Amino acid sequence: MATNRGRSFALGVDYGTNSVRALVVDTANGEEIATHVFAYPSGDEGVLLDAKNPNLARQNPADYIEGFYTSVRRAVTAAKKHRGFKPELVVGIGVDTTGSTPIPVDREGMPLALQAKFKKKLAAQAWLWKDHTSHAEAAEITAKAKDDSDRYLTKCGGTYSSEWYWSKILHCKREDPKVFEAAYSWVELADFIPAFITGNTDPLTIKRSICAAGHKAMYHTQWTGLPNAKFLASLDPDLAKVREHYASEAVPSDQVAGHLTAGPAFGGEGEAITTAGALQHGLTTLGWDAAVCGPGPGILGSGTALGHGGLVALESAHTALALGCPVVLCARMSSGDPRERHRGLSHHTVTVLELLLAPVTVAAPEGEAAVVPAGRAGHRVQSAAADLEGYAASGLPARTMGRGLDEDPLFFAAALAAGGALAAAIEETP
Repeated sequence: MATNRGRSFALGVDYGTNSVRALVVDTANGEEIATHVFAYPSGDEGVLLDAKNPNLARQNPADYIEGFYTSVRRAVTAAKKHRGFKPELVVGIGVDTTGSTPIPVDREGMPLALQAKFKKKLAAQAWLWKDHTSHAEAAEITAKAKDDSDRYLTKCGGTYSSEWYWSKILHCKREDPKVFEAAYSWVELADFIPAFITGNTDPLTIKRSICAAGHKAMYHTQWTGLPNAKFLASLDPDLAKVREHYASEAVPSDQVAGHLTAGPAFGGEGEAITTAGALQHGLTTLGWDAAVCGPGPGILGSGTALGHGGLVALESAHTALALGCPVVLCARMSSGDPRERHRGLSHHTVTVLELLLAPVTVAAPEGEAAVVPAGRAGHRVQSAAADLEGYAASGLPARTMGRGLDEDPLFFAAALAAGGALAAAIEETP
């Protein structure tokens, strides 16, 4: 999304029990610019009930999707009446939802209830936070967990709730085995909405929120994520299969929402045949503002100026420029590489800068700008601070070619500087 040095706005979308609310605020002072409330049309004030079971409370996932489009569109439309607001000045969307509200989904990560054959099935709907039909299953989980050596309930008060993830899934298996069998995975509402609006609903790669995963799914790094398959199978053998279709790592909300891989790289939330295809999709569909190109360690190298995979950065930068996308080049630098050609500013980066036909922004850690050549295109060299201590404390990966942060601080400083230069480039985007 684009930003502007003068004004910027944020959009909040709050999924409640009876409605979804969209709110536009000024990021400078928190002033509320516009809002719109969409009441869920299904059921009794948005809740699907069963006269025979007072513990049942479900919701139609179609209401969530319609609610997002309607509330956001009308809030933004109302905000246009406010002086200084433009939709392109919205810098981010924040989402919060009820929970635990798990949804049975198909292989593509879309709710089963959207399919005609499951549309009227209560078990195929979203299991609203206040659905307590799984009270017996919750008691079973509590009893099993108390006797388990991993002590899964020590992080959530010692008692599992009928409002939470595993008890609801287990109850579905017993209440409606056909729905359970049809579900490829179960996704929390808090994870489904960001996944839907960013185009990454694949259950195997979807970003699972550490908040929703925590006590609700008994997720913790102490026992490497979800409860182990043996524990889940002791409740029901098929619960172990549900575990297999859950993304391996839950993440906090400050992590990247998604990424694309192209060419010889693979494993992204989205995959493209070519770098050009990935860039075009990012720019036209995902709202990317800029491209960061980095000639890092190549797939293959001969030790010559042109004989290495790092030259893919040249192709990426030219493609991005041709598509009208600002480019930040992340310099490959090293203070710990034993090979002279890679110490300081790597020959990979030098070559790319010499061959580029148009200028780009080249990021450099503070104190290193002088070693970066402007090249024949007249590149702009931008110094940026690199918070190495903060990165080390973040717990994010810190290894490159077998070297850690302490062994090669310049490598990581160059990458962090590129992040700072990217932020500045986005701010300058009109």
